[in-house]
Parts: sequence; C-alpha cells; structure tokens
Amino acid sequence: MDTDLRLTGDVDQLWNMFQETLVVGVVKDNQTQANVILADLEKLSTNTSIDEPPQLYWNYMRKVADLGTTRDIGHGVPPRFLSRCQGFGYTTKITEVLHCAKFPESKSKTYKRTTLLMIRHFEYAPGSSDVTLVTHLSYDKLPVFEDMCRRWRGPVSVALYIAEENFSKALDFIKRSSVLHRRHNIAYHAVITRGRFYPANLLRNVALRNVVTSHVFPLDVDFMPNLRLHELLVPDLLKLATRRKALVVPAFAVKGFDATIPLILFELKVFWEEQLVTPFQPKEFAAGHQPTDYDRLRSDTEPYTVKWKRQYEPYIIVQSNVTEYDERFFGYGHDRISHILELNAQGYEFVVLPSTFVVHRNHSGTFDSNTFLNPDYQACVKSIVAQHIAAVNVAYGTRYEFVF
Repeated sequence: MDTDLRLTGDVDQLWNMFQETLVVGVVKDNQTQANVILADLEKLSTNTSIDEPPQLYWNYMRKVADLGTTRDIGHGVPPRFLSRCQGFGYTTKITEVLHCAKFPESKSKTYKRTTLLMIRHFEYAPGSSDVTLVTHLSYDKLPVFEDMCRRWRGPVSVALYIAEENFSKALDFIKRSSVLHRRHNIAYHAVITRGRFYPANLLRNVALRNVVTSHVFPLDVDFMPNLRLHELLVPDLLKLATRRKALVVPAFAVKGFDATIPLILFELKVFWEEQLVTPFQPKEFAAGHQPTDYDRLRSDTEPYTVKWKRQYEPYIIVQSNVTEYDERFFGYGHDRISHILELNAQGYEFVVLPSTFVVHRNHSGTFDSNTFLNPDYQACVKSIVAQHIAAVNVAYGTRYEFVF
C-alpha cells in the first residue's frame, strides 16, 4: 500500500471484492498507477503463472474521493448515498474570470480540495417532514459549533475546513465534548485546506449534498439559533416550506464580544427593547437584512411575506433540493447574496417566521474580510458577481443589472 493514502474505511471492503479464485488484485485510481496491491500468499505460493493481475476499480476511491495532494481510500458513505456519487469530485470548477489572475482559486483549471465524507458515525431516521441544519467551519471554530449544537438538537450536516495536521485534533475535540460525542445525528465532513481563502460556498455545498431530511437550514456557525428551534419548526414544515418558498429566520446581533445571547423569544424581545440586541448589521450593511422588515417583526406573530431586494441575504429554511451555491465565490463577499438572487430568479417567495431568530456571535476580523478591502480582490469579486448575474439572466430569462 502506498504511503500517501489516507485510509478512512475498513480495508476489508477491498477483500470482499475478491473472487475465490483470485490470487493478486491491483487497486488503481487511473490507468497507470497502482495504489494498493492485494495478494493471497497461500494461493500465490502454489500458483506462479500469473501474467497480469485483475484490476479492481473501487468506486469509493474513483467516484467519491477528490484526488488532490493525497489520495483517499474508502469513505464511510452510507449505501443510500452511492447512487448520488456518480461524478462527485467536490471540486471548484471556475472558468477564467477577468481581474482574478492574482488569485489561484479563480484559475480556469479545476481547483481541487481533498474531501472526506462522514468521518464519524452518522445515524438518523427522519420523518416525512424534517430539517437539517447545514453549516461549515474552520478548525478554530469547533467550540462555537459546540455552542450551536447546545441549542439545536436536530440533525446537522457540517463541513469542516481543516489542515491535515489538525484532523486528529478535531476528532479528539468531538470525542471529548460533552455536547457532541454522544450525538449520532451530526454528519461530519472534512475538506482539507488549500490556498489562502476560505471556500464558504464549496463547504456549504458539501454539507448540503449530504442531508437525509426534506428541508435544510443553511446557517453560518457564528449564528446561534433560538433554543429548540428544530422542535418548533418540524410540525409546520410541510404547510409552510413548500416548493419555491423560503422561510426567513430573522437575524440579530449583540453588542460586545462577551454579551449574553438570548435563548428564547421572550428574552429576545426584552433584549431588543433594552437595545442589547439589534437587527443584524443595520449600519455596516443594511441592505443584507433590511427587507426582513424589523418594524413589522416587533408586533407581528404570524408569518408574513416580504419582497426581495438587491443584496438581500437572509438565513432561510428551504426544501433540501434547493439550488446549490455558486462555488466561483471564494473568500469574503457576495457568496450568499448570489444564492438568494438566484432563488428570487426562480420565483421563490420569502416568508418571515416571527417566532424564530438567530443571533450573531461577535468575533474579530478574518483574513478574508480584511482582504475584501484590497482593490485587486474587489476587482476579482466584481468580475465574479457580473459573471454570476449574466449566467442567472440567461438561465431564467431575467434582467438583473450589475450592482456591487
């Protein structure tokens, strides 16, 4: 067995492909390179006339693994997913984008990142109407994810962006966590770091593709949902979150880094009245959540429809077959805005749920957010936004104009 293989499944699966008469088998990921050689030494000692060994093409390696700097053998992918794995590479396929030559992530060649699915045991039997929280995080955010899971007891699909040297540390953190280690309804997927920028949309798609419920709730890990939100949502999902309908969960922010985050709706209203929480980014980027109509939210108790506006980026609950995120976006800026714009182009209705909320947990600036002010980076993002809008207009017959 080659030393640059990552073994994430039981090697016995390879032997199960052997026929009783086989003596030697070769596992390959292309036409010329042998990764693993299997030999039955007892048979080999009595049979020396093998001209060419049979080649075992293992679907888990060829179809699921993203073959990057290391090669992956055997993922713990449940059988129900195998029919969806044809052609999966979890790669960012980016056509040439003007003004992006300085950023390797935007090159026209396929930009690969090694991806491991279901790195821990996952088991969950959903009902006909159920929702998975879909999130993503870097290794340093695991404690924040732990806090999120204290509030959300339903199923989770999470993509962990992690360097290889931190992989075992992450598993150890989960094992030692009093919140996480007994939870089998959390599907963990690891994407190995590559490049300088955080690939948020790629991570969202990895988590989104591997859910088992009828609906999904994509949420960034720095947002804390109200306590028992999963239990509150499930009874009304089939009635509310129908096809082409997105349920908006209002987003708030607290003041300071150590501020108390409300658990229930009553607490939120008290905090809001006392100005301890505010609508998310009312000054920094009002357009992102302003269409949620927070004035109406103060008094309404029943769901209400709002109109999409340019640069709207609410956190939503939708059916799990929702359009995937555009992976041309990397780093910071317009990654979720582009997704909501495409849903609007498809005719989605946005319905606010006044009984729900998420609160942003403050954190210091990141490399990506700081880089957003760089003129070269902004020029690249502008080009990607223009390319995305043009593609949406062609696909849906819309006439969105470029706005940055």
